[in-house]
Amino acid sequence: MQFLFDRNGKPSPAWAKAGTVVGLLLIYSLLCVWSFSGTVKDWEKVWAYRATFWSGWLTTIGISAAALVLSTVIGALAALARRSSFLPLRYTSVLYVETVRGLPLLVLLLFGYYGVMDQLGWDDRISGGIVILSLFSGAYIAEILRGRSGSPPRARTGGSSFRRSSARACPRWPDSFLP
Repeated sequence: MQFLFDRNGKPSPAWAKAGTVVGLLLIYSLLCVWSFSGTVKDWEKVWAYRATFWSGWLTTIGISAAALVLSTVIGALAALARRSSFLPLRYTSVLYVETVRGLPLLVLLLFGYYGVMDQLGWDDRISGGIVILSLFSGAYIAEILRGRSGSPPRARTGGSSFRRSSARACPRWPDSFLP
């Protein structure tokens, strides 16, 4: 059973990692089948709503993808603003990040929908949800980028001349926070 443990200097073999993932997925699937078999006796009623479930799943994927893109842009802008020498911009960014990170998502959703969107007359729930989720996630992304930009640079063992020349013109964020 030693192959199931990562050790210093010697990670587990790939077949052990793949077997663990497949085994856990199988256990999870059996657990789901067992838990639903006692609650849903008539699957015909569930099957009748398959188009609604599919539409809801696609809507969720679309909202998540749009919020991911928008939150990345918001987070990058907030992280840049936090490094600004213009004090009102910096303090606004700090206020945004610290306030949003201190609020639970449910509170922000309720405040954004019933407080802000209702007062503005904004009736589109999907676009409102995308904006609210983006603002929430953007605060966390801003903090990740700000924290990474202030850390010491990674040791380099060499690289192409393009990489060295573009490092002066572009921020080192993408290179530093990606694995």
